[in-house]
Amino acid sequence: MKENFQNDFDFFCTMKSSNILKKIIEATKDLIVNGTFMCDENKIQMQGMDSSHISLCSLKIEKSAFTIYECNRPVVLGINLPSLSKILKCVGNEDVVTICANSDEDFAHFKFVNESSDKIVEFKIRLMSIDSENLEIEEIEYEAQIEICSSKFLRIIRDLSTLDEKCDIQVLKDSVAFSIDGETGEAEITIKASEEEETYIEIRDEMTLSFSLRFLSLFSKATPLSHQAKIFISASAPIKIQYVFEDDAGEISFFLAPKLEENDIDE
Repeated sequence: MKENFQNDFDFFCTMKSSNILKKIIEATKDLIVNGTFMCDENKIQMQGMDSSHISLCSLKIEKSAFTIYECNRPVVLGINLPSLSKILKCVGNEDVVTICANSDEDFAHFKFVNESSDKIVEFKIRLMSIDSENLEIEEIEYEAQIEICSSKFLRIIRDLSTLDEKCDIQVLKDSVAFSIDGETGEAEITIKASEEEETYIEIRDEMTLSFSLRFLSLFSKATPLSHQAKIFISASAPIKIQYVFEDDAGEISFFLAPKLEENDIDE
């Protein structure tokens, strides 16, 4: 990749560290195999559903997340996420990453520079033509909103996943309970609202809904992207689990309909 090549591309961006890119791909690659990244002058967006079309992931990375960001015309990057994950394992977390592409080319260019060792790694990844569309996600006034430390949410889901496949989430005025009732037994983890513990609960109606632990587990892989996990629940809408990046540089949200298990699409 030649020097001073910035003007050769429709889309060009640089991040001071590849770490956030690694975290985003690790959070999504087991849910979405092929991702469509839509780049415009202000942001990068990606939406995708899992192969069974049970869950939806929506990603937005703002221009402010980059040290350099230029997009002269809209560019769509169809990328196989497991393949990109393998590439990212070859570079350091603190490497400066540059991504560039043209709207009429079959490759996206990745350049990683380790400024402390003068090491430069360059890749070209073949772009895919992915049959997908940007879904209009309806704005919903949720009946309950929970904000909890993402590491605590990760531990709860990880612990319950070893015991059963389905989790009941009960939201009360000042607490939220995660429980399972499986063949091996019953378990319940209750978290009370606490400003000291950074747990906040706002509700209009108390409710209990059931969700697939397999998908909640996949969603919790976004834990490294944010200190807090925001959980939005309504009886008549999919659960929304959102992680907002530091400095509001972007966000990733996951959606899952209640009472759906891994192979139960029609319920």
